[in-house]
Amino acid sequence: MKPTFKERLIENTLIYLGITLIFASLIFYGLIYLLMDIRHQILSESTVQTLQLIQDSGMVFLFAIGAATSLAGLFYAVIKAWQRIKAPTIFPEDEEKTS
Repeated sequence: MKPTFKERLIENTLIYLGITLIFASLIFYGLIYLLMDIRHQILSESTVQTLQLIQDSGMVFLFAIGAATSLAGLFYAVIKAWQRIKAPTIFPEDEEKTS
């Protein structure tokens, strides 16, 4: 039994969206670091600490959401694959013998 278009779409969407969010968290971390590095003389110490808190918490949040989404897509793909290849529910030795 081949996977349907809907199943493939759900699997791929979850996995690729999760990977995209993981990369977005790294880009977010780098951009805030770049902002703080360029404007280090202009920003006060409290502003730098606030930006570092936003940088760390934002990166962890995006990374966690991305990882959870990717794992959900992977889990969905594994469950659907297992449903396609699972053993039959009626075994030949369980059938009644007619002879």
